[in-house]
Amino acid sequence: MSIEEIQELGHTVVTSGNAVRILSDPGEALEKRLELLRRARHHVFLSVPIWELDGEGMRFLEAVTRIVREKREENPGFLAFVELDTVTFIVSRDWMGVVKRTLRKAGARVRFFNPTTWVAAPLYAARQHDKILIVDGRWAIVGDRNVGSVYFSPERHWFDVDVLLEGQAVHELQMHFLKAWVLMGHWNLPHNAIRPQEALYRQARRFWRTGHFGKQRPGHSPLEKYLNDEFFPPVSGRPGDLDVAVLFDNPFVHDRAPTMDLLARLVEGAESEVDIVTPYPTFTREFERTLEEAVGRGVRVRLLVNSRESVNHGEDTWLASLGTLTRLSAAGVSVFTWNPGGFAEGAVRRVGCNDPGMPGVMLHAKFVRIDGRMAMIHSSNFNVRSTFYNTEAGVLVLGEGFARGVAGMVDALVGAGGPDLCISRAARRARNGELLEEFETHRDEVGKLETWSFLQ
Repeated sequence: MSIEEIQELGHTVVTSGNAVRILSDPGEALEKRLELLRRARHHVFLSVPIWELDGEGMRFLEAVTRIVREKREENPGFLAFVELDTVTFIVSRDWMGVVKRTLRKAGARVRFFNPTTWVAAPLYAARQHDKILIVDGRWAIVGDRNVGSVYFSPERHWFDVDVLLEGQAVHELQMHFLKAWVLMGHWNLPHNAIRPQEALYRQARRFWRTGHFGKQRPGHSPLEKYLNDEFFPPVSGRPGDLDVAVLFDNPFVHDRAPTMDLLARLVEGAESEVDIVTPYPTFTREFERTLEEAVGRGVRVRLLVNSRESVNHGEDTWLASLGTLTRLSAAGVSVFTWNPGGFAEGAVRRVGCNDPGMPGVMLHAKFVRIDGRMAMIHSSNFNVRSTFYNTEAGVLVLGEGFARGVAGMVDALVGAGGPDLCISRAARRARNGELLEEFETHRDEVGKLETWSFLQ
């Protein structure tokens, strides 16, 4: 696929000379975030859908508020913008609004995505699902980690993957964040509470495309105050050698996620291998057919997902994905299900060692590799909800070296890298007969749950 096609389908710009580093270790992922926060001189932008009030969640909250307070004492103009989802306090069990109140007390500005007061909230309410940290317009972390112990604790963590970015791609990601930030603020103005829903949708799409809500003076945009070297400092040299396309999905701006349109076309153009890793594979039938057709062309397709035992939302979430998994397995897709406990414990017994890199107790990572050419690291689960209802953010990285690194990670998890990787192996091949038998046992439940698009 050409650069022009990637840009058109993904509604993005491919930038060159970027440095991209994979963060899969939970401890390193936390320390890199704290390191970037300590580096900050002008601003910090943070988008978090879930912020748990547990050990690592509180540690990160205390660190953020301390750093923001210190930075603002040194420089009263220092800015900290934090985007939270309307349901953050529910899914995080933050009934008293501790995160919001603590951040605001430290001087951070906090806005919520799709609050219930918005007339624009659809029946199946859109959700913020992107996870972003941007510091000074120079560095960013984007991927699938929320904030809490299951994302950062070395003892009993989930398996997550995000990336540390440096280069022009950070500017592209930051512009998406700022558009979302301005849109949140504008839609919360009192007069918009009585505007028709469709009018607000049209307004959002106009703003995303032009930077204007409709009646501003020519040349004036609410984004203008950010368009300077303090927010977007010139990139010095080439921090790396990778071409990167930043991907951002917003259900108020696009009827379906550009990420999924791009991903489908990439799979259609795959020549030899496709790897997809997602915790919640409730795919659209359209995307299922795309994968089935790839197998029919002779492409090896591997799909790594949670098992019934490891998925965090309970049996209903597993059953909702069972139809997808059964159909894809029957078509020749190699389906692997997450089972780190059994494989890791067996490996420890066999070789008498305990690898500190042992995978997490649940799969939460979301990434894709296409042939040996490119890889996508994202917050999207590539499923129905991510296609139509969530904001999502990620990157498509073009480069054989980066793609090889992602392939090696998948090989290790599914045990395709040889006996030396026995501890890292975290998944087992799901036989089609097993999936089909379970599908037949729960056929009625699966049929009902497959249409439940709220499943992650």
